[in-house]
Amino acid sequence: MSGKKLLAIALTAAMFLSAGSGAFAASSETDDDVKSSQTTVVKGSDVGPRVFGEGDSSGSCGDAMTWSYDESTCVLTISGSGEMTSHPWEDYKENIVGVKFSGNITSICDDAFSDCKNLSKITIPASIVTICGGAFYNCMNLESISFASGSKLSEIKSNYDYWRSGSDKTHGAFEGCTNLERIVLPDSVTVAESDLFQDCKNLETVVLGKNLQAVPSWAFYNCSNLTSVTIGANTTAINQKAFLNCKNLESITIPDNIKIIENNVFEDCTCLTSIKLGSSLESIGDYAFLNCALSAVTIPASVTTLGSSFYGVKSLKSVIFNSGSKLSEIKTNYDYWRNDKYQGTFEGTGLEKIVLPDSLTGMGREAFENCENLKTVTLGKNLEAVSSWAFHNCTNLATVTIGTNTAEINDHAFCDCSKLTNVTIGTNTTTIKDYAFQGCTALKTITIPNRVSRIESYVFEGCSSLSSIKLGSSLASVVTR
Repeated sequence: MSGKKLLAIALTAAMFLSAGSGAFAASSETDDDVKSSQTTVVKGSDVGPRVFGEGDSSGSCGDAMTWSYDESTCVLTISGSGEMTSHPWEDYKENIVGVKFSGNITSICDDAFSDCKNLSKITIPASIVTICGGAFYNCMNLESISFASGSKLSEIKSNYDYWRSGSDKTHGAFEGCTNLERIVLPDSVTVAESDLFQDCKNLETVVLGKNLQAVPSWAFYNCSNLTSVTIGANTTAINQKAFLNCKNLESITIPDNIKIIENNVFEDCTCLTSIKLGSSLESIGDYAFLNCALSAVTIPASVTTLGSSFYGVKSLKSVIFNSGSKLSEIKTNYDYWRNDKYQGTFEGTGLEKIVLPDSLTGMGREAFENCENLKTVTLGKNLEAVSSWAFHNCTNLATVTIGTNTAEINDHAFCDCSKLTNVTIGTNTTTIKDYAFQGCTALKTITIPNRVSRIESYVFEGCSSLSSIKLGSSLASVVTR
């Protein structure tokens, strides 16, 4: 082969290789461009950076359920059947203005629409049976929640979110919906968990379904504009702190089906001036009405137990126990965190007179301590003992009648009742304990019944006006110190 032919072949090969190399290079750049155009890195709120490819505005959110997000309308559509198990639309939440459901969807999962700050209204389909915790948490512009006719909703849950910034706490399904003004739960709801509408600061009207078993704990905490509450006909309990800090709630009627009002239920409802208690109520918990503005309360005959229920209700002037009262015990609570002391049932109230029912057998200590307006006390005939510090510092108390079957007057029972002048001790009293009448400076005379067998130390210490003590025939021991 001649040199010219070899040179031609070499040049041809070189040109082919060069063109091929350029072609491969061009092909590589095109693939990179395509890959780049299909890939977006978005920083998620819960698991760090995530990579979304083509079609990430739709996908699966349950075994038989799909979702799609329309970026032009900012509407999320959820279709299918069964339980919702995830919420992959996390990165569109701040843009979502509407949600459409289609099919036979039975549940809304935890945090499904939390932080959808532009969502203004929602209709819950009739097929939904369960709404899970935090489902609409912090939907700040949600103004309307409606439930489709024939609703099957039976349970509204809460969840515990350790990781959400600054809120190591339980989240209610509708907590933090600050623009919500009215809610009517369907009668199908039987169970609702804690924090349900907590911090819904513009919520004014609440109608709870008739079959809700209990008003949940913290349900309406800090709903500062709440003025109207209707509790269902089959609800039997109001759980702790349900209406805590509902500062504009002025009145409420507790229906006859309610049996239990737990601790702190109406604490800090500072405008609450009127409450009607139902005829089946059995117990009222500690601090149930602390810092309320109640002036008068009628206790139904059905009530058997009071805790530190009216502690600190300074405006309370009148308490009446209905005829046939079954009240057997008024308890005292020890609160380490509040002020590291016992708090009595009516301690610090503005009561002027009290007549306790004959059904009462037990009285916790400090029951009426610091009732500075209290003037007249009649204790039921079956009270077993006047408790320690029961009427301590009731500085206007003048007249006390102790029941016929009361066996003991405990220590400091009437200590510092500086205006006490008339005391009638029951005929079956056997013991008067230390300091019982200490500091009763206006007390001039007292008669000790015949069955009193022991008077302990300092019982009448500081009774500077006492000039006459008539001792009973059974007295066997007087401690003189």
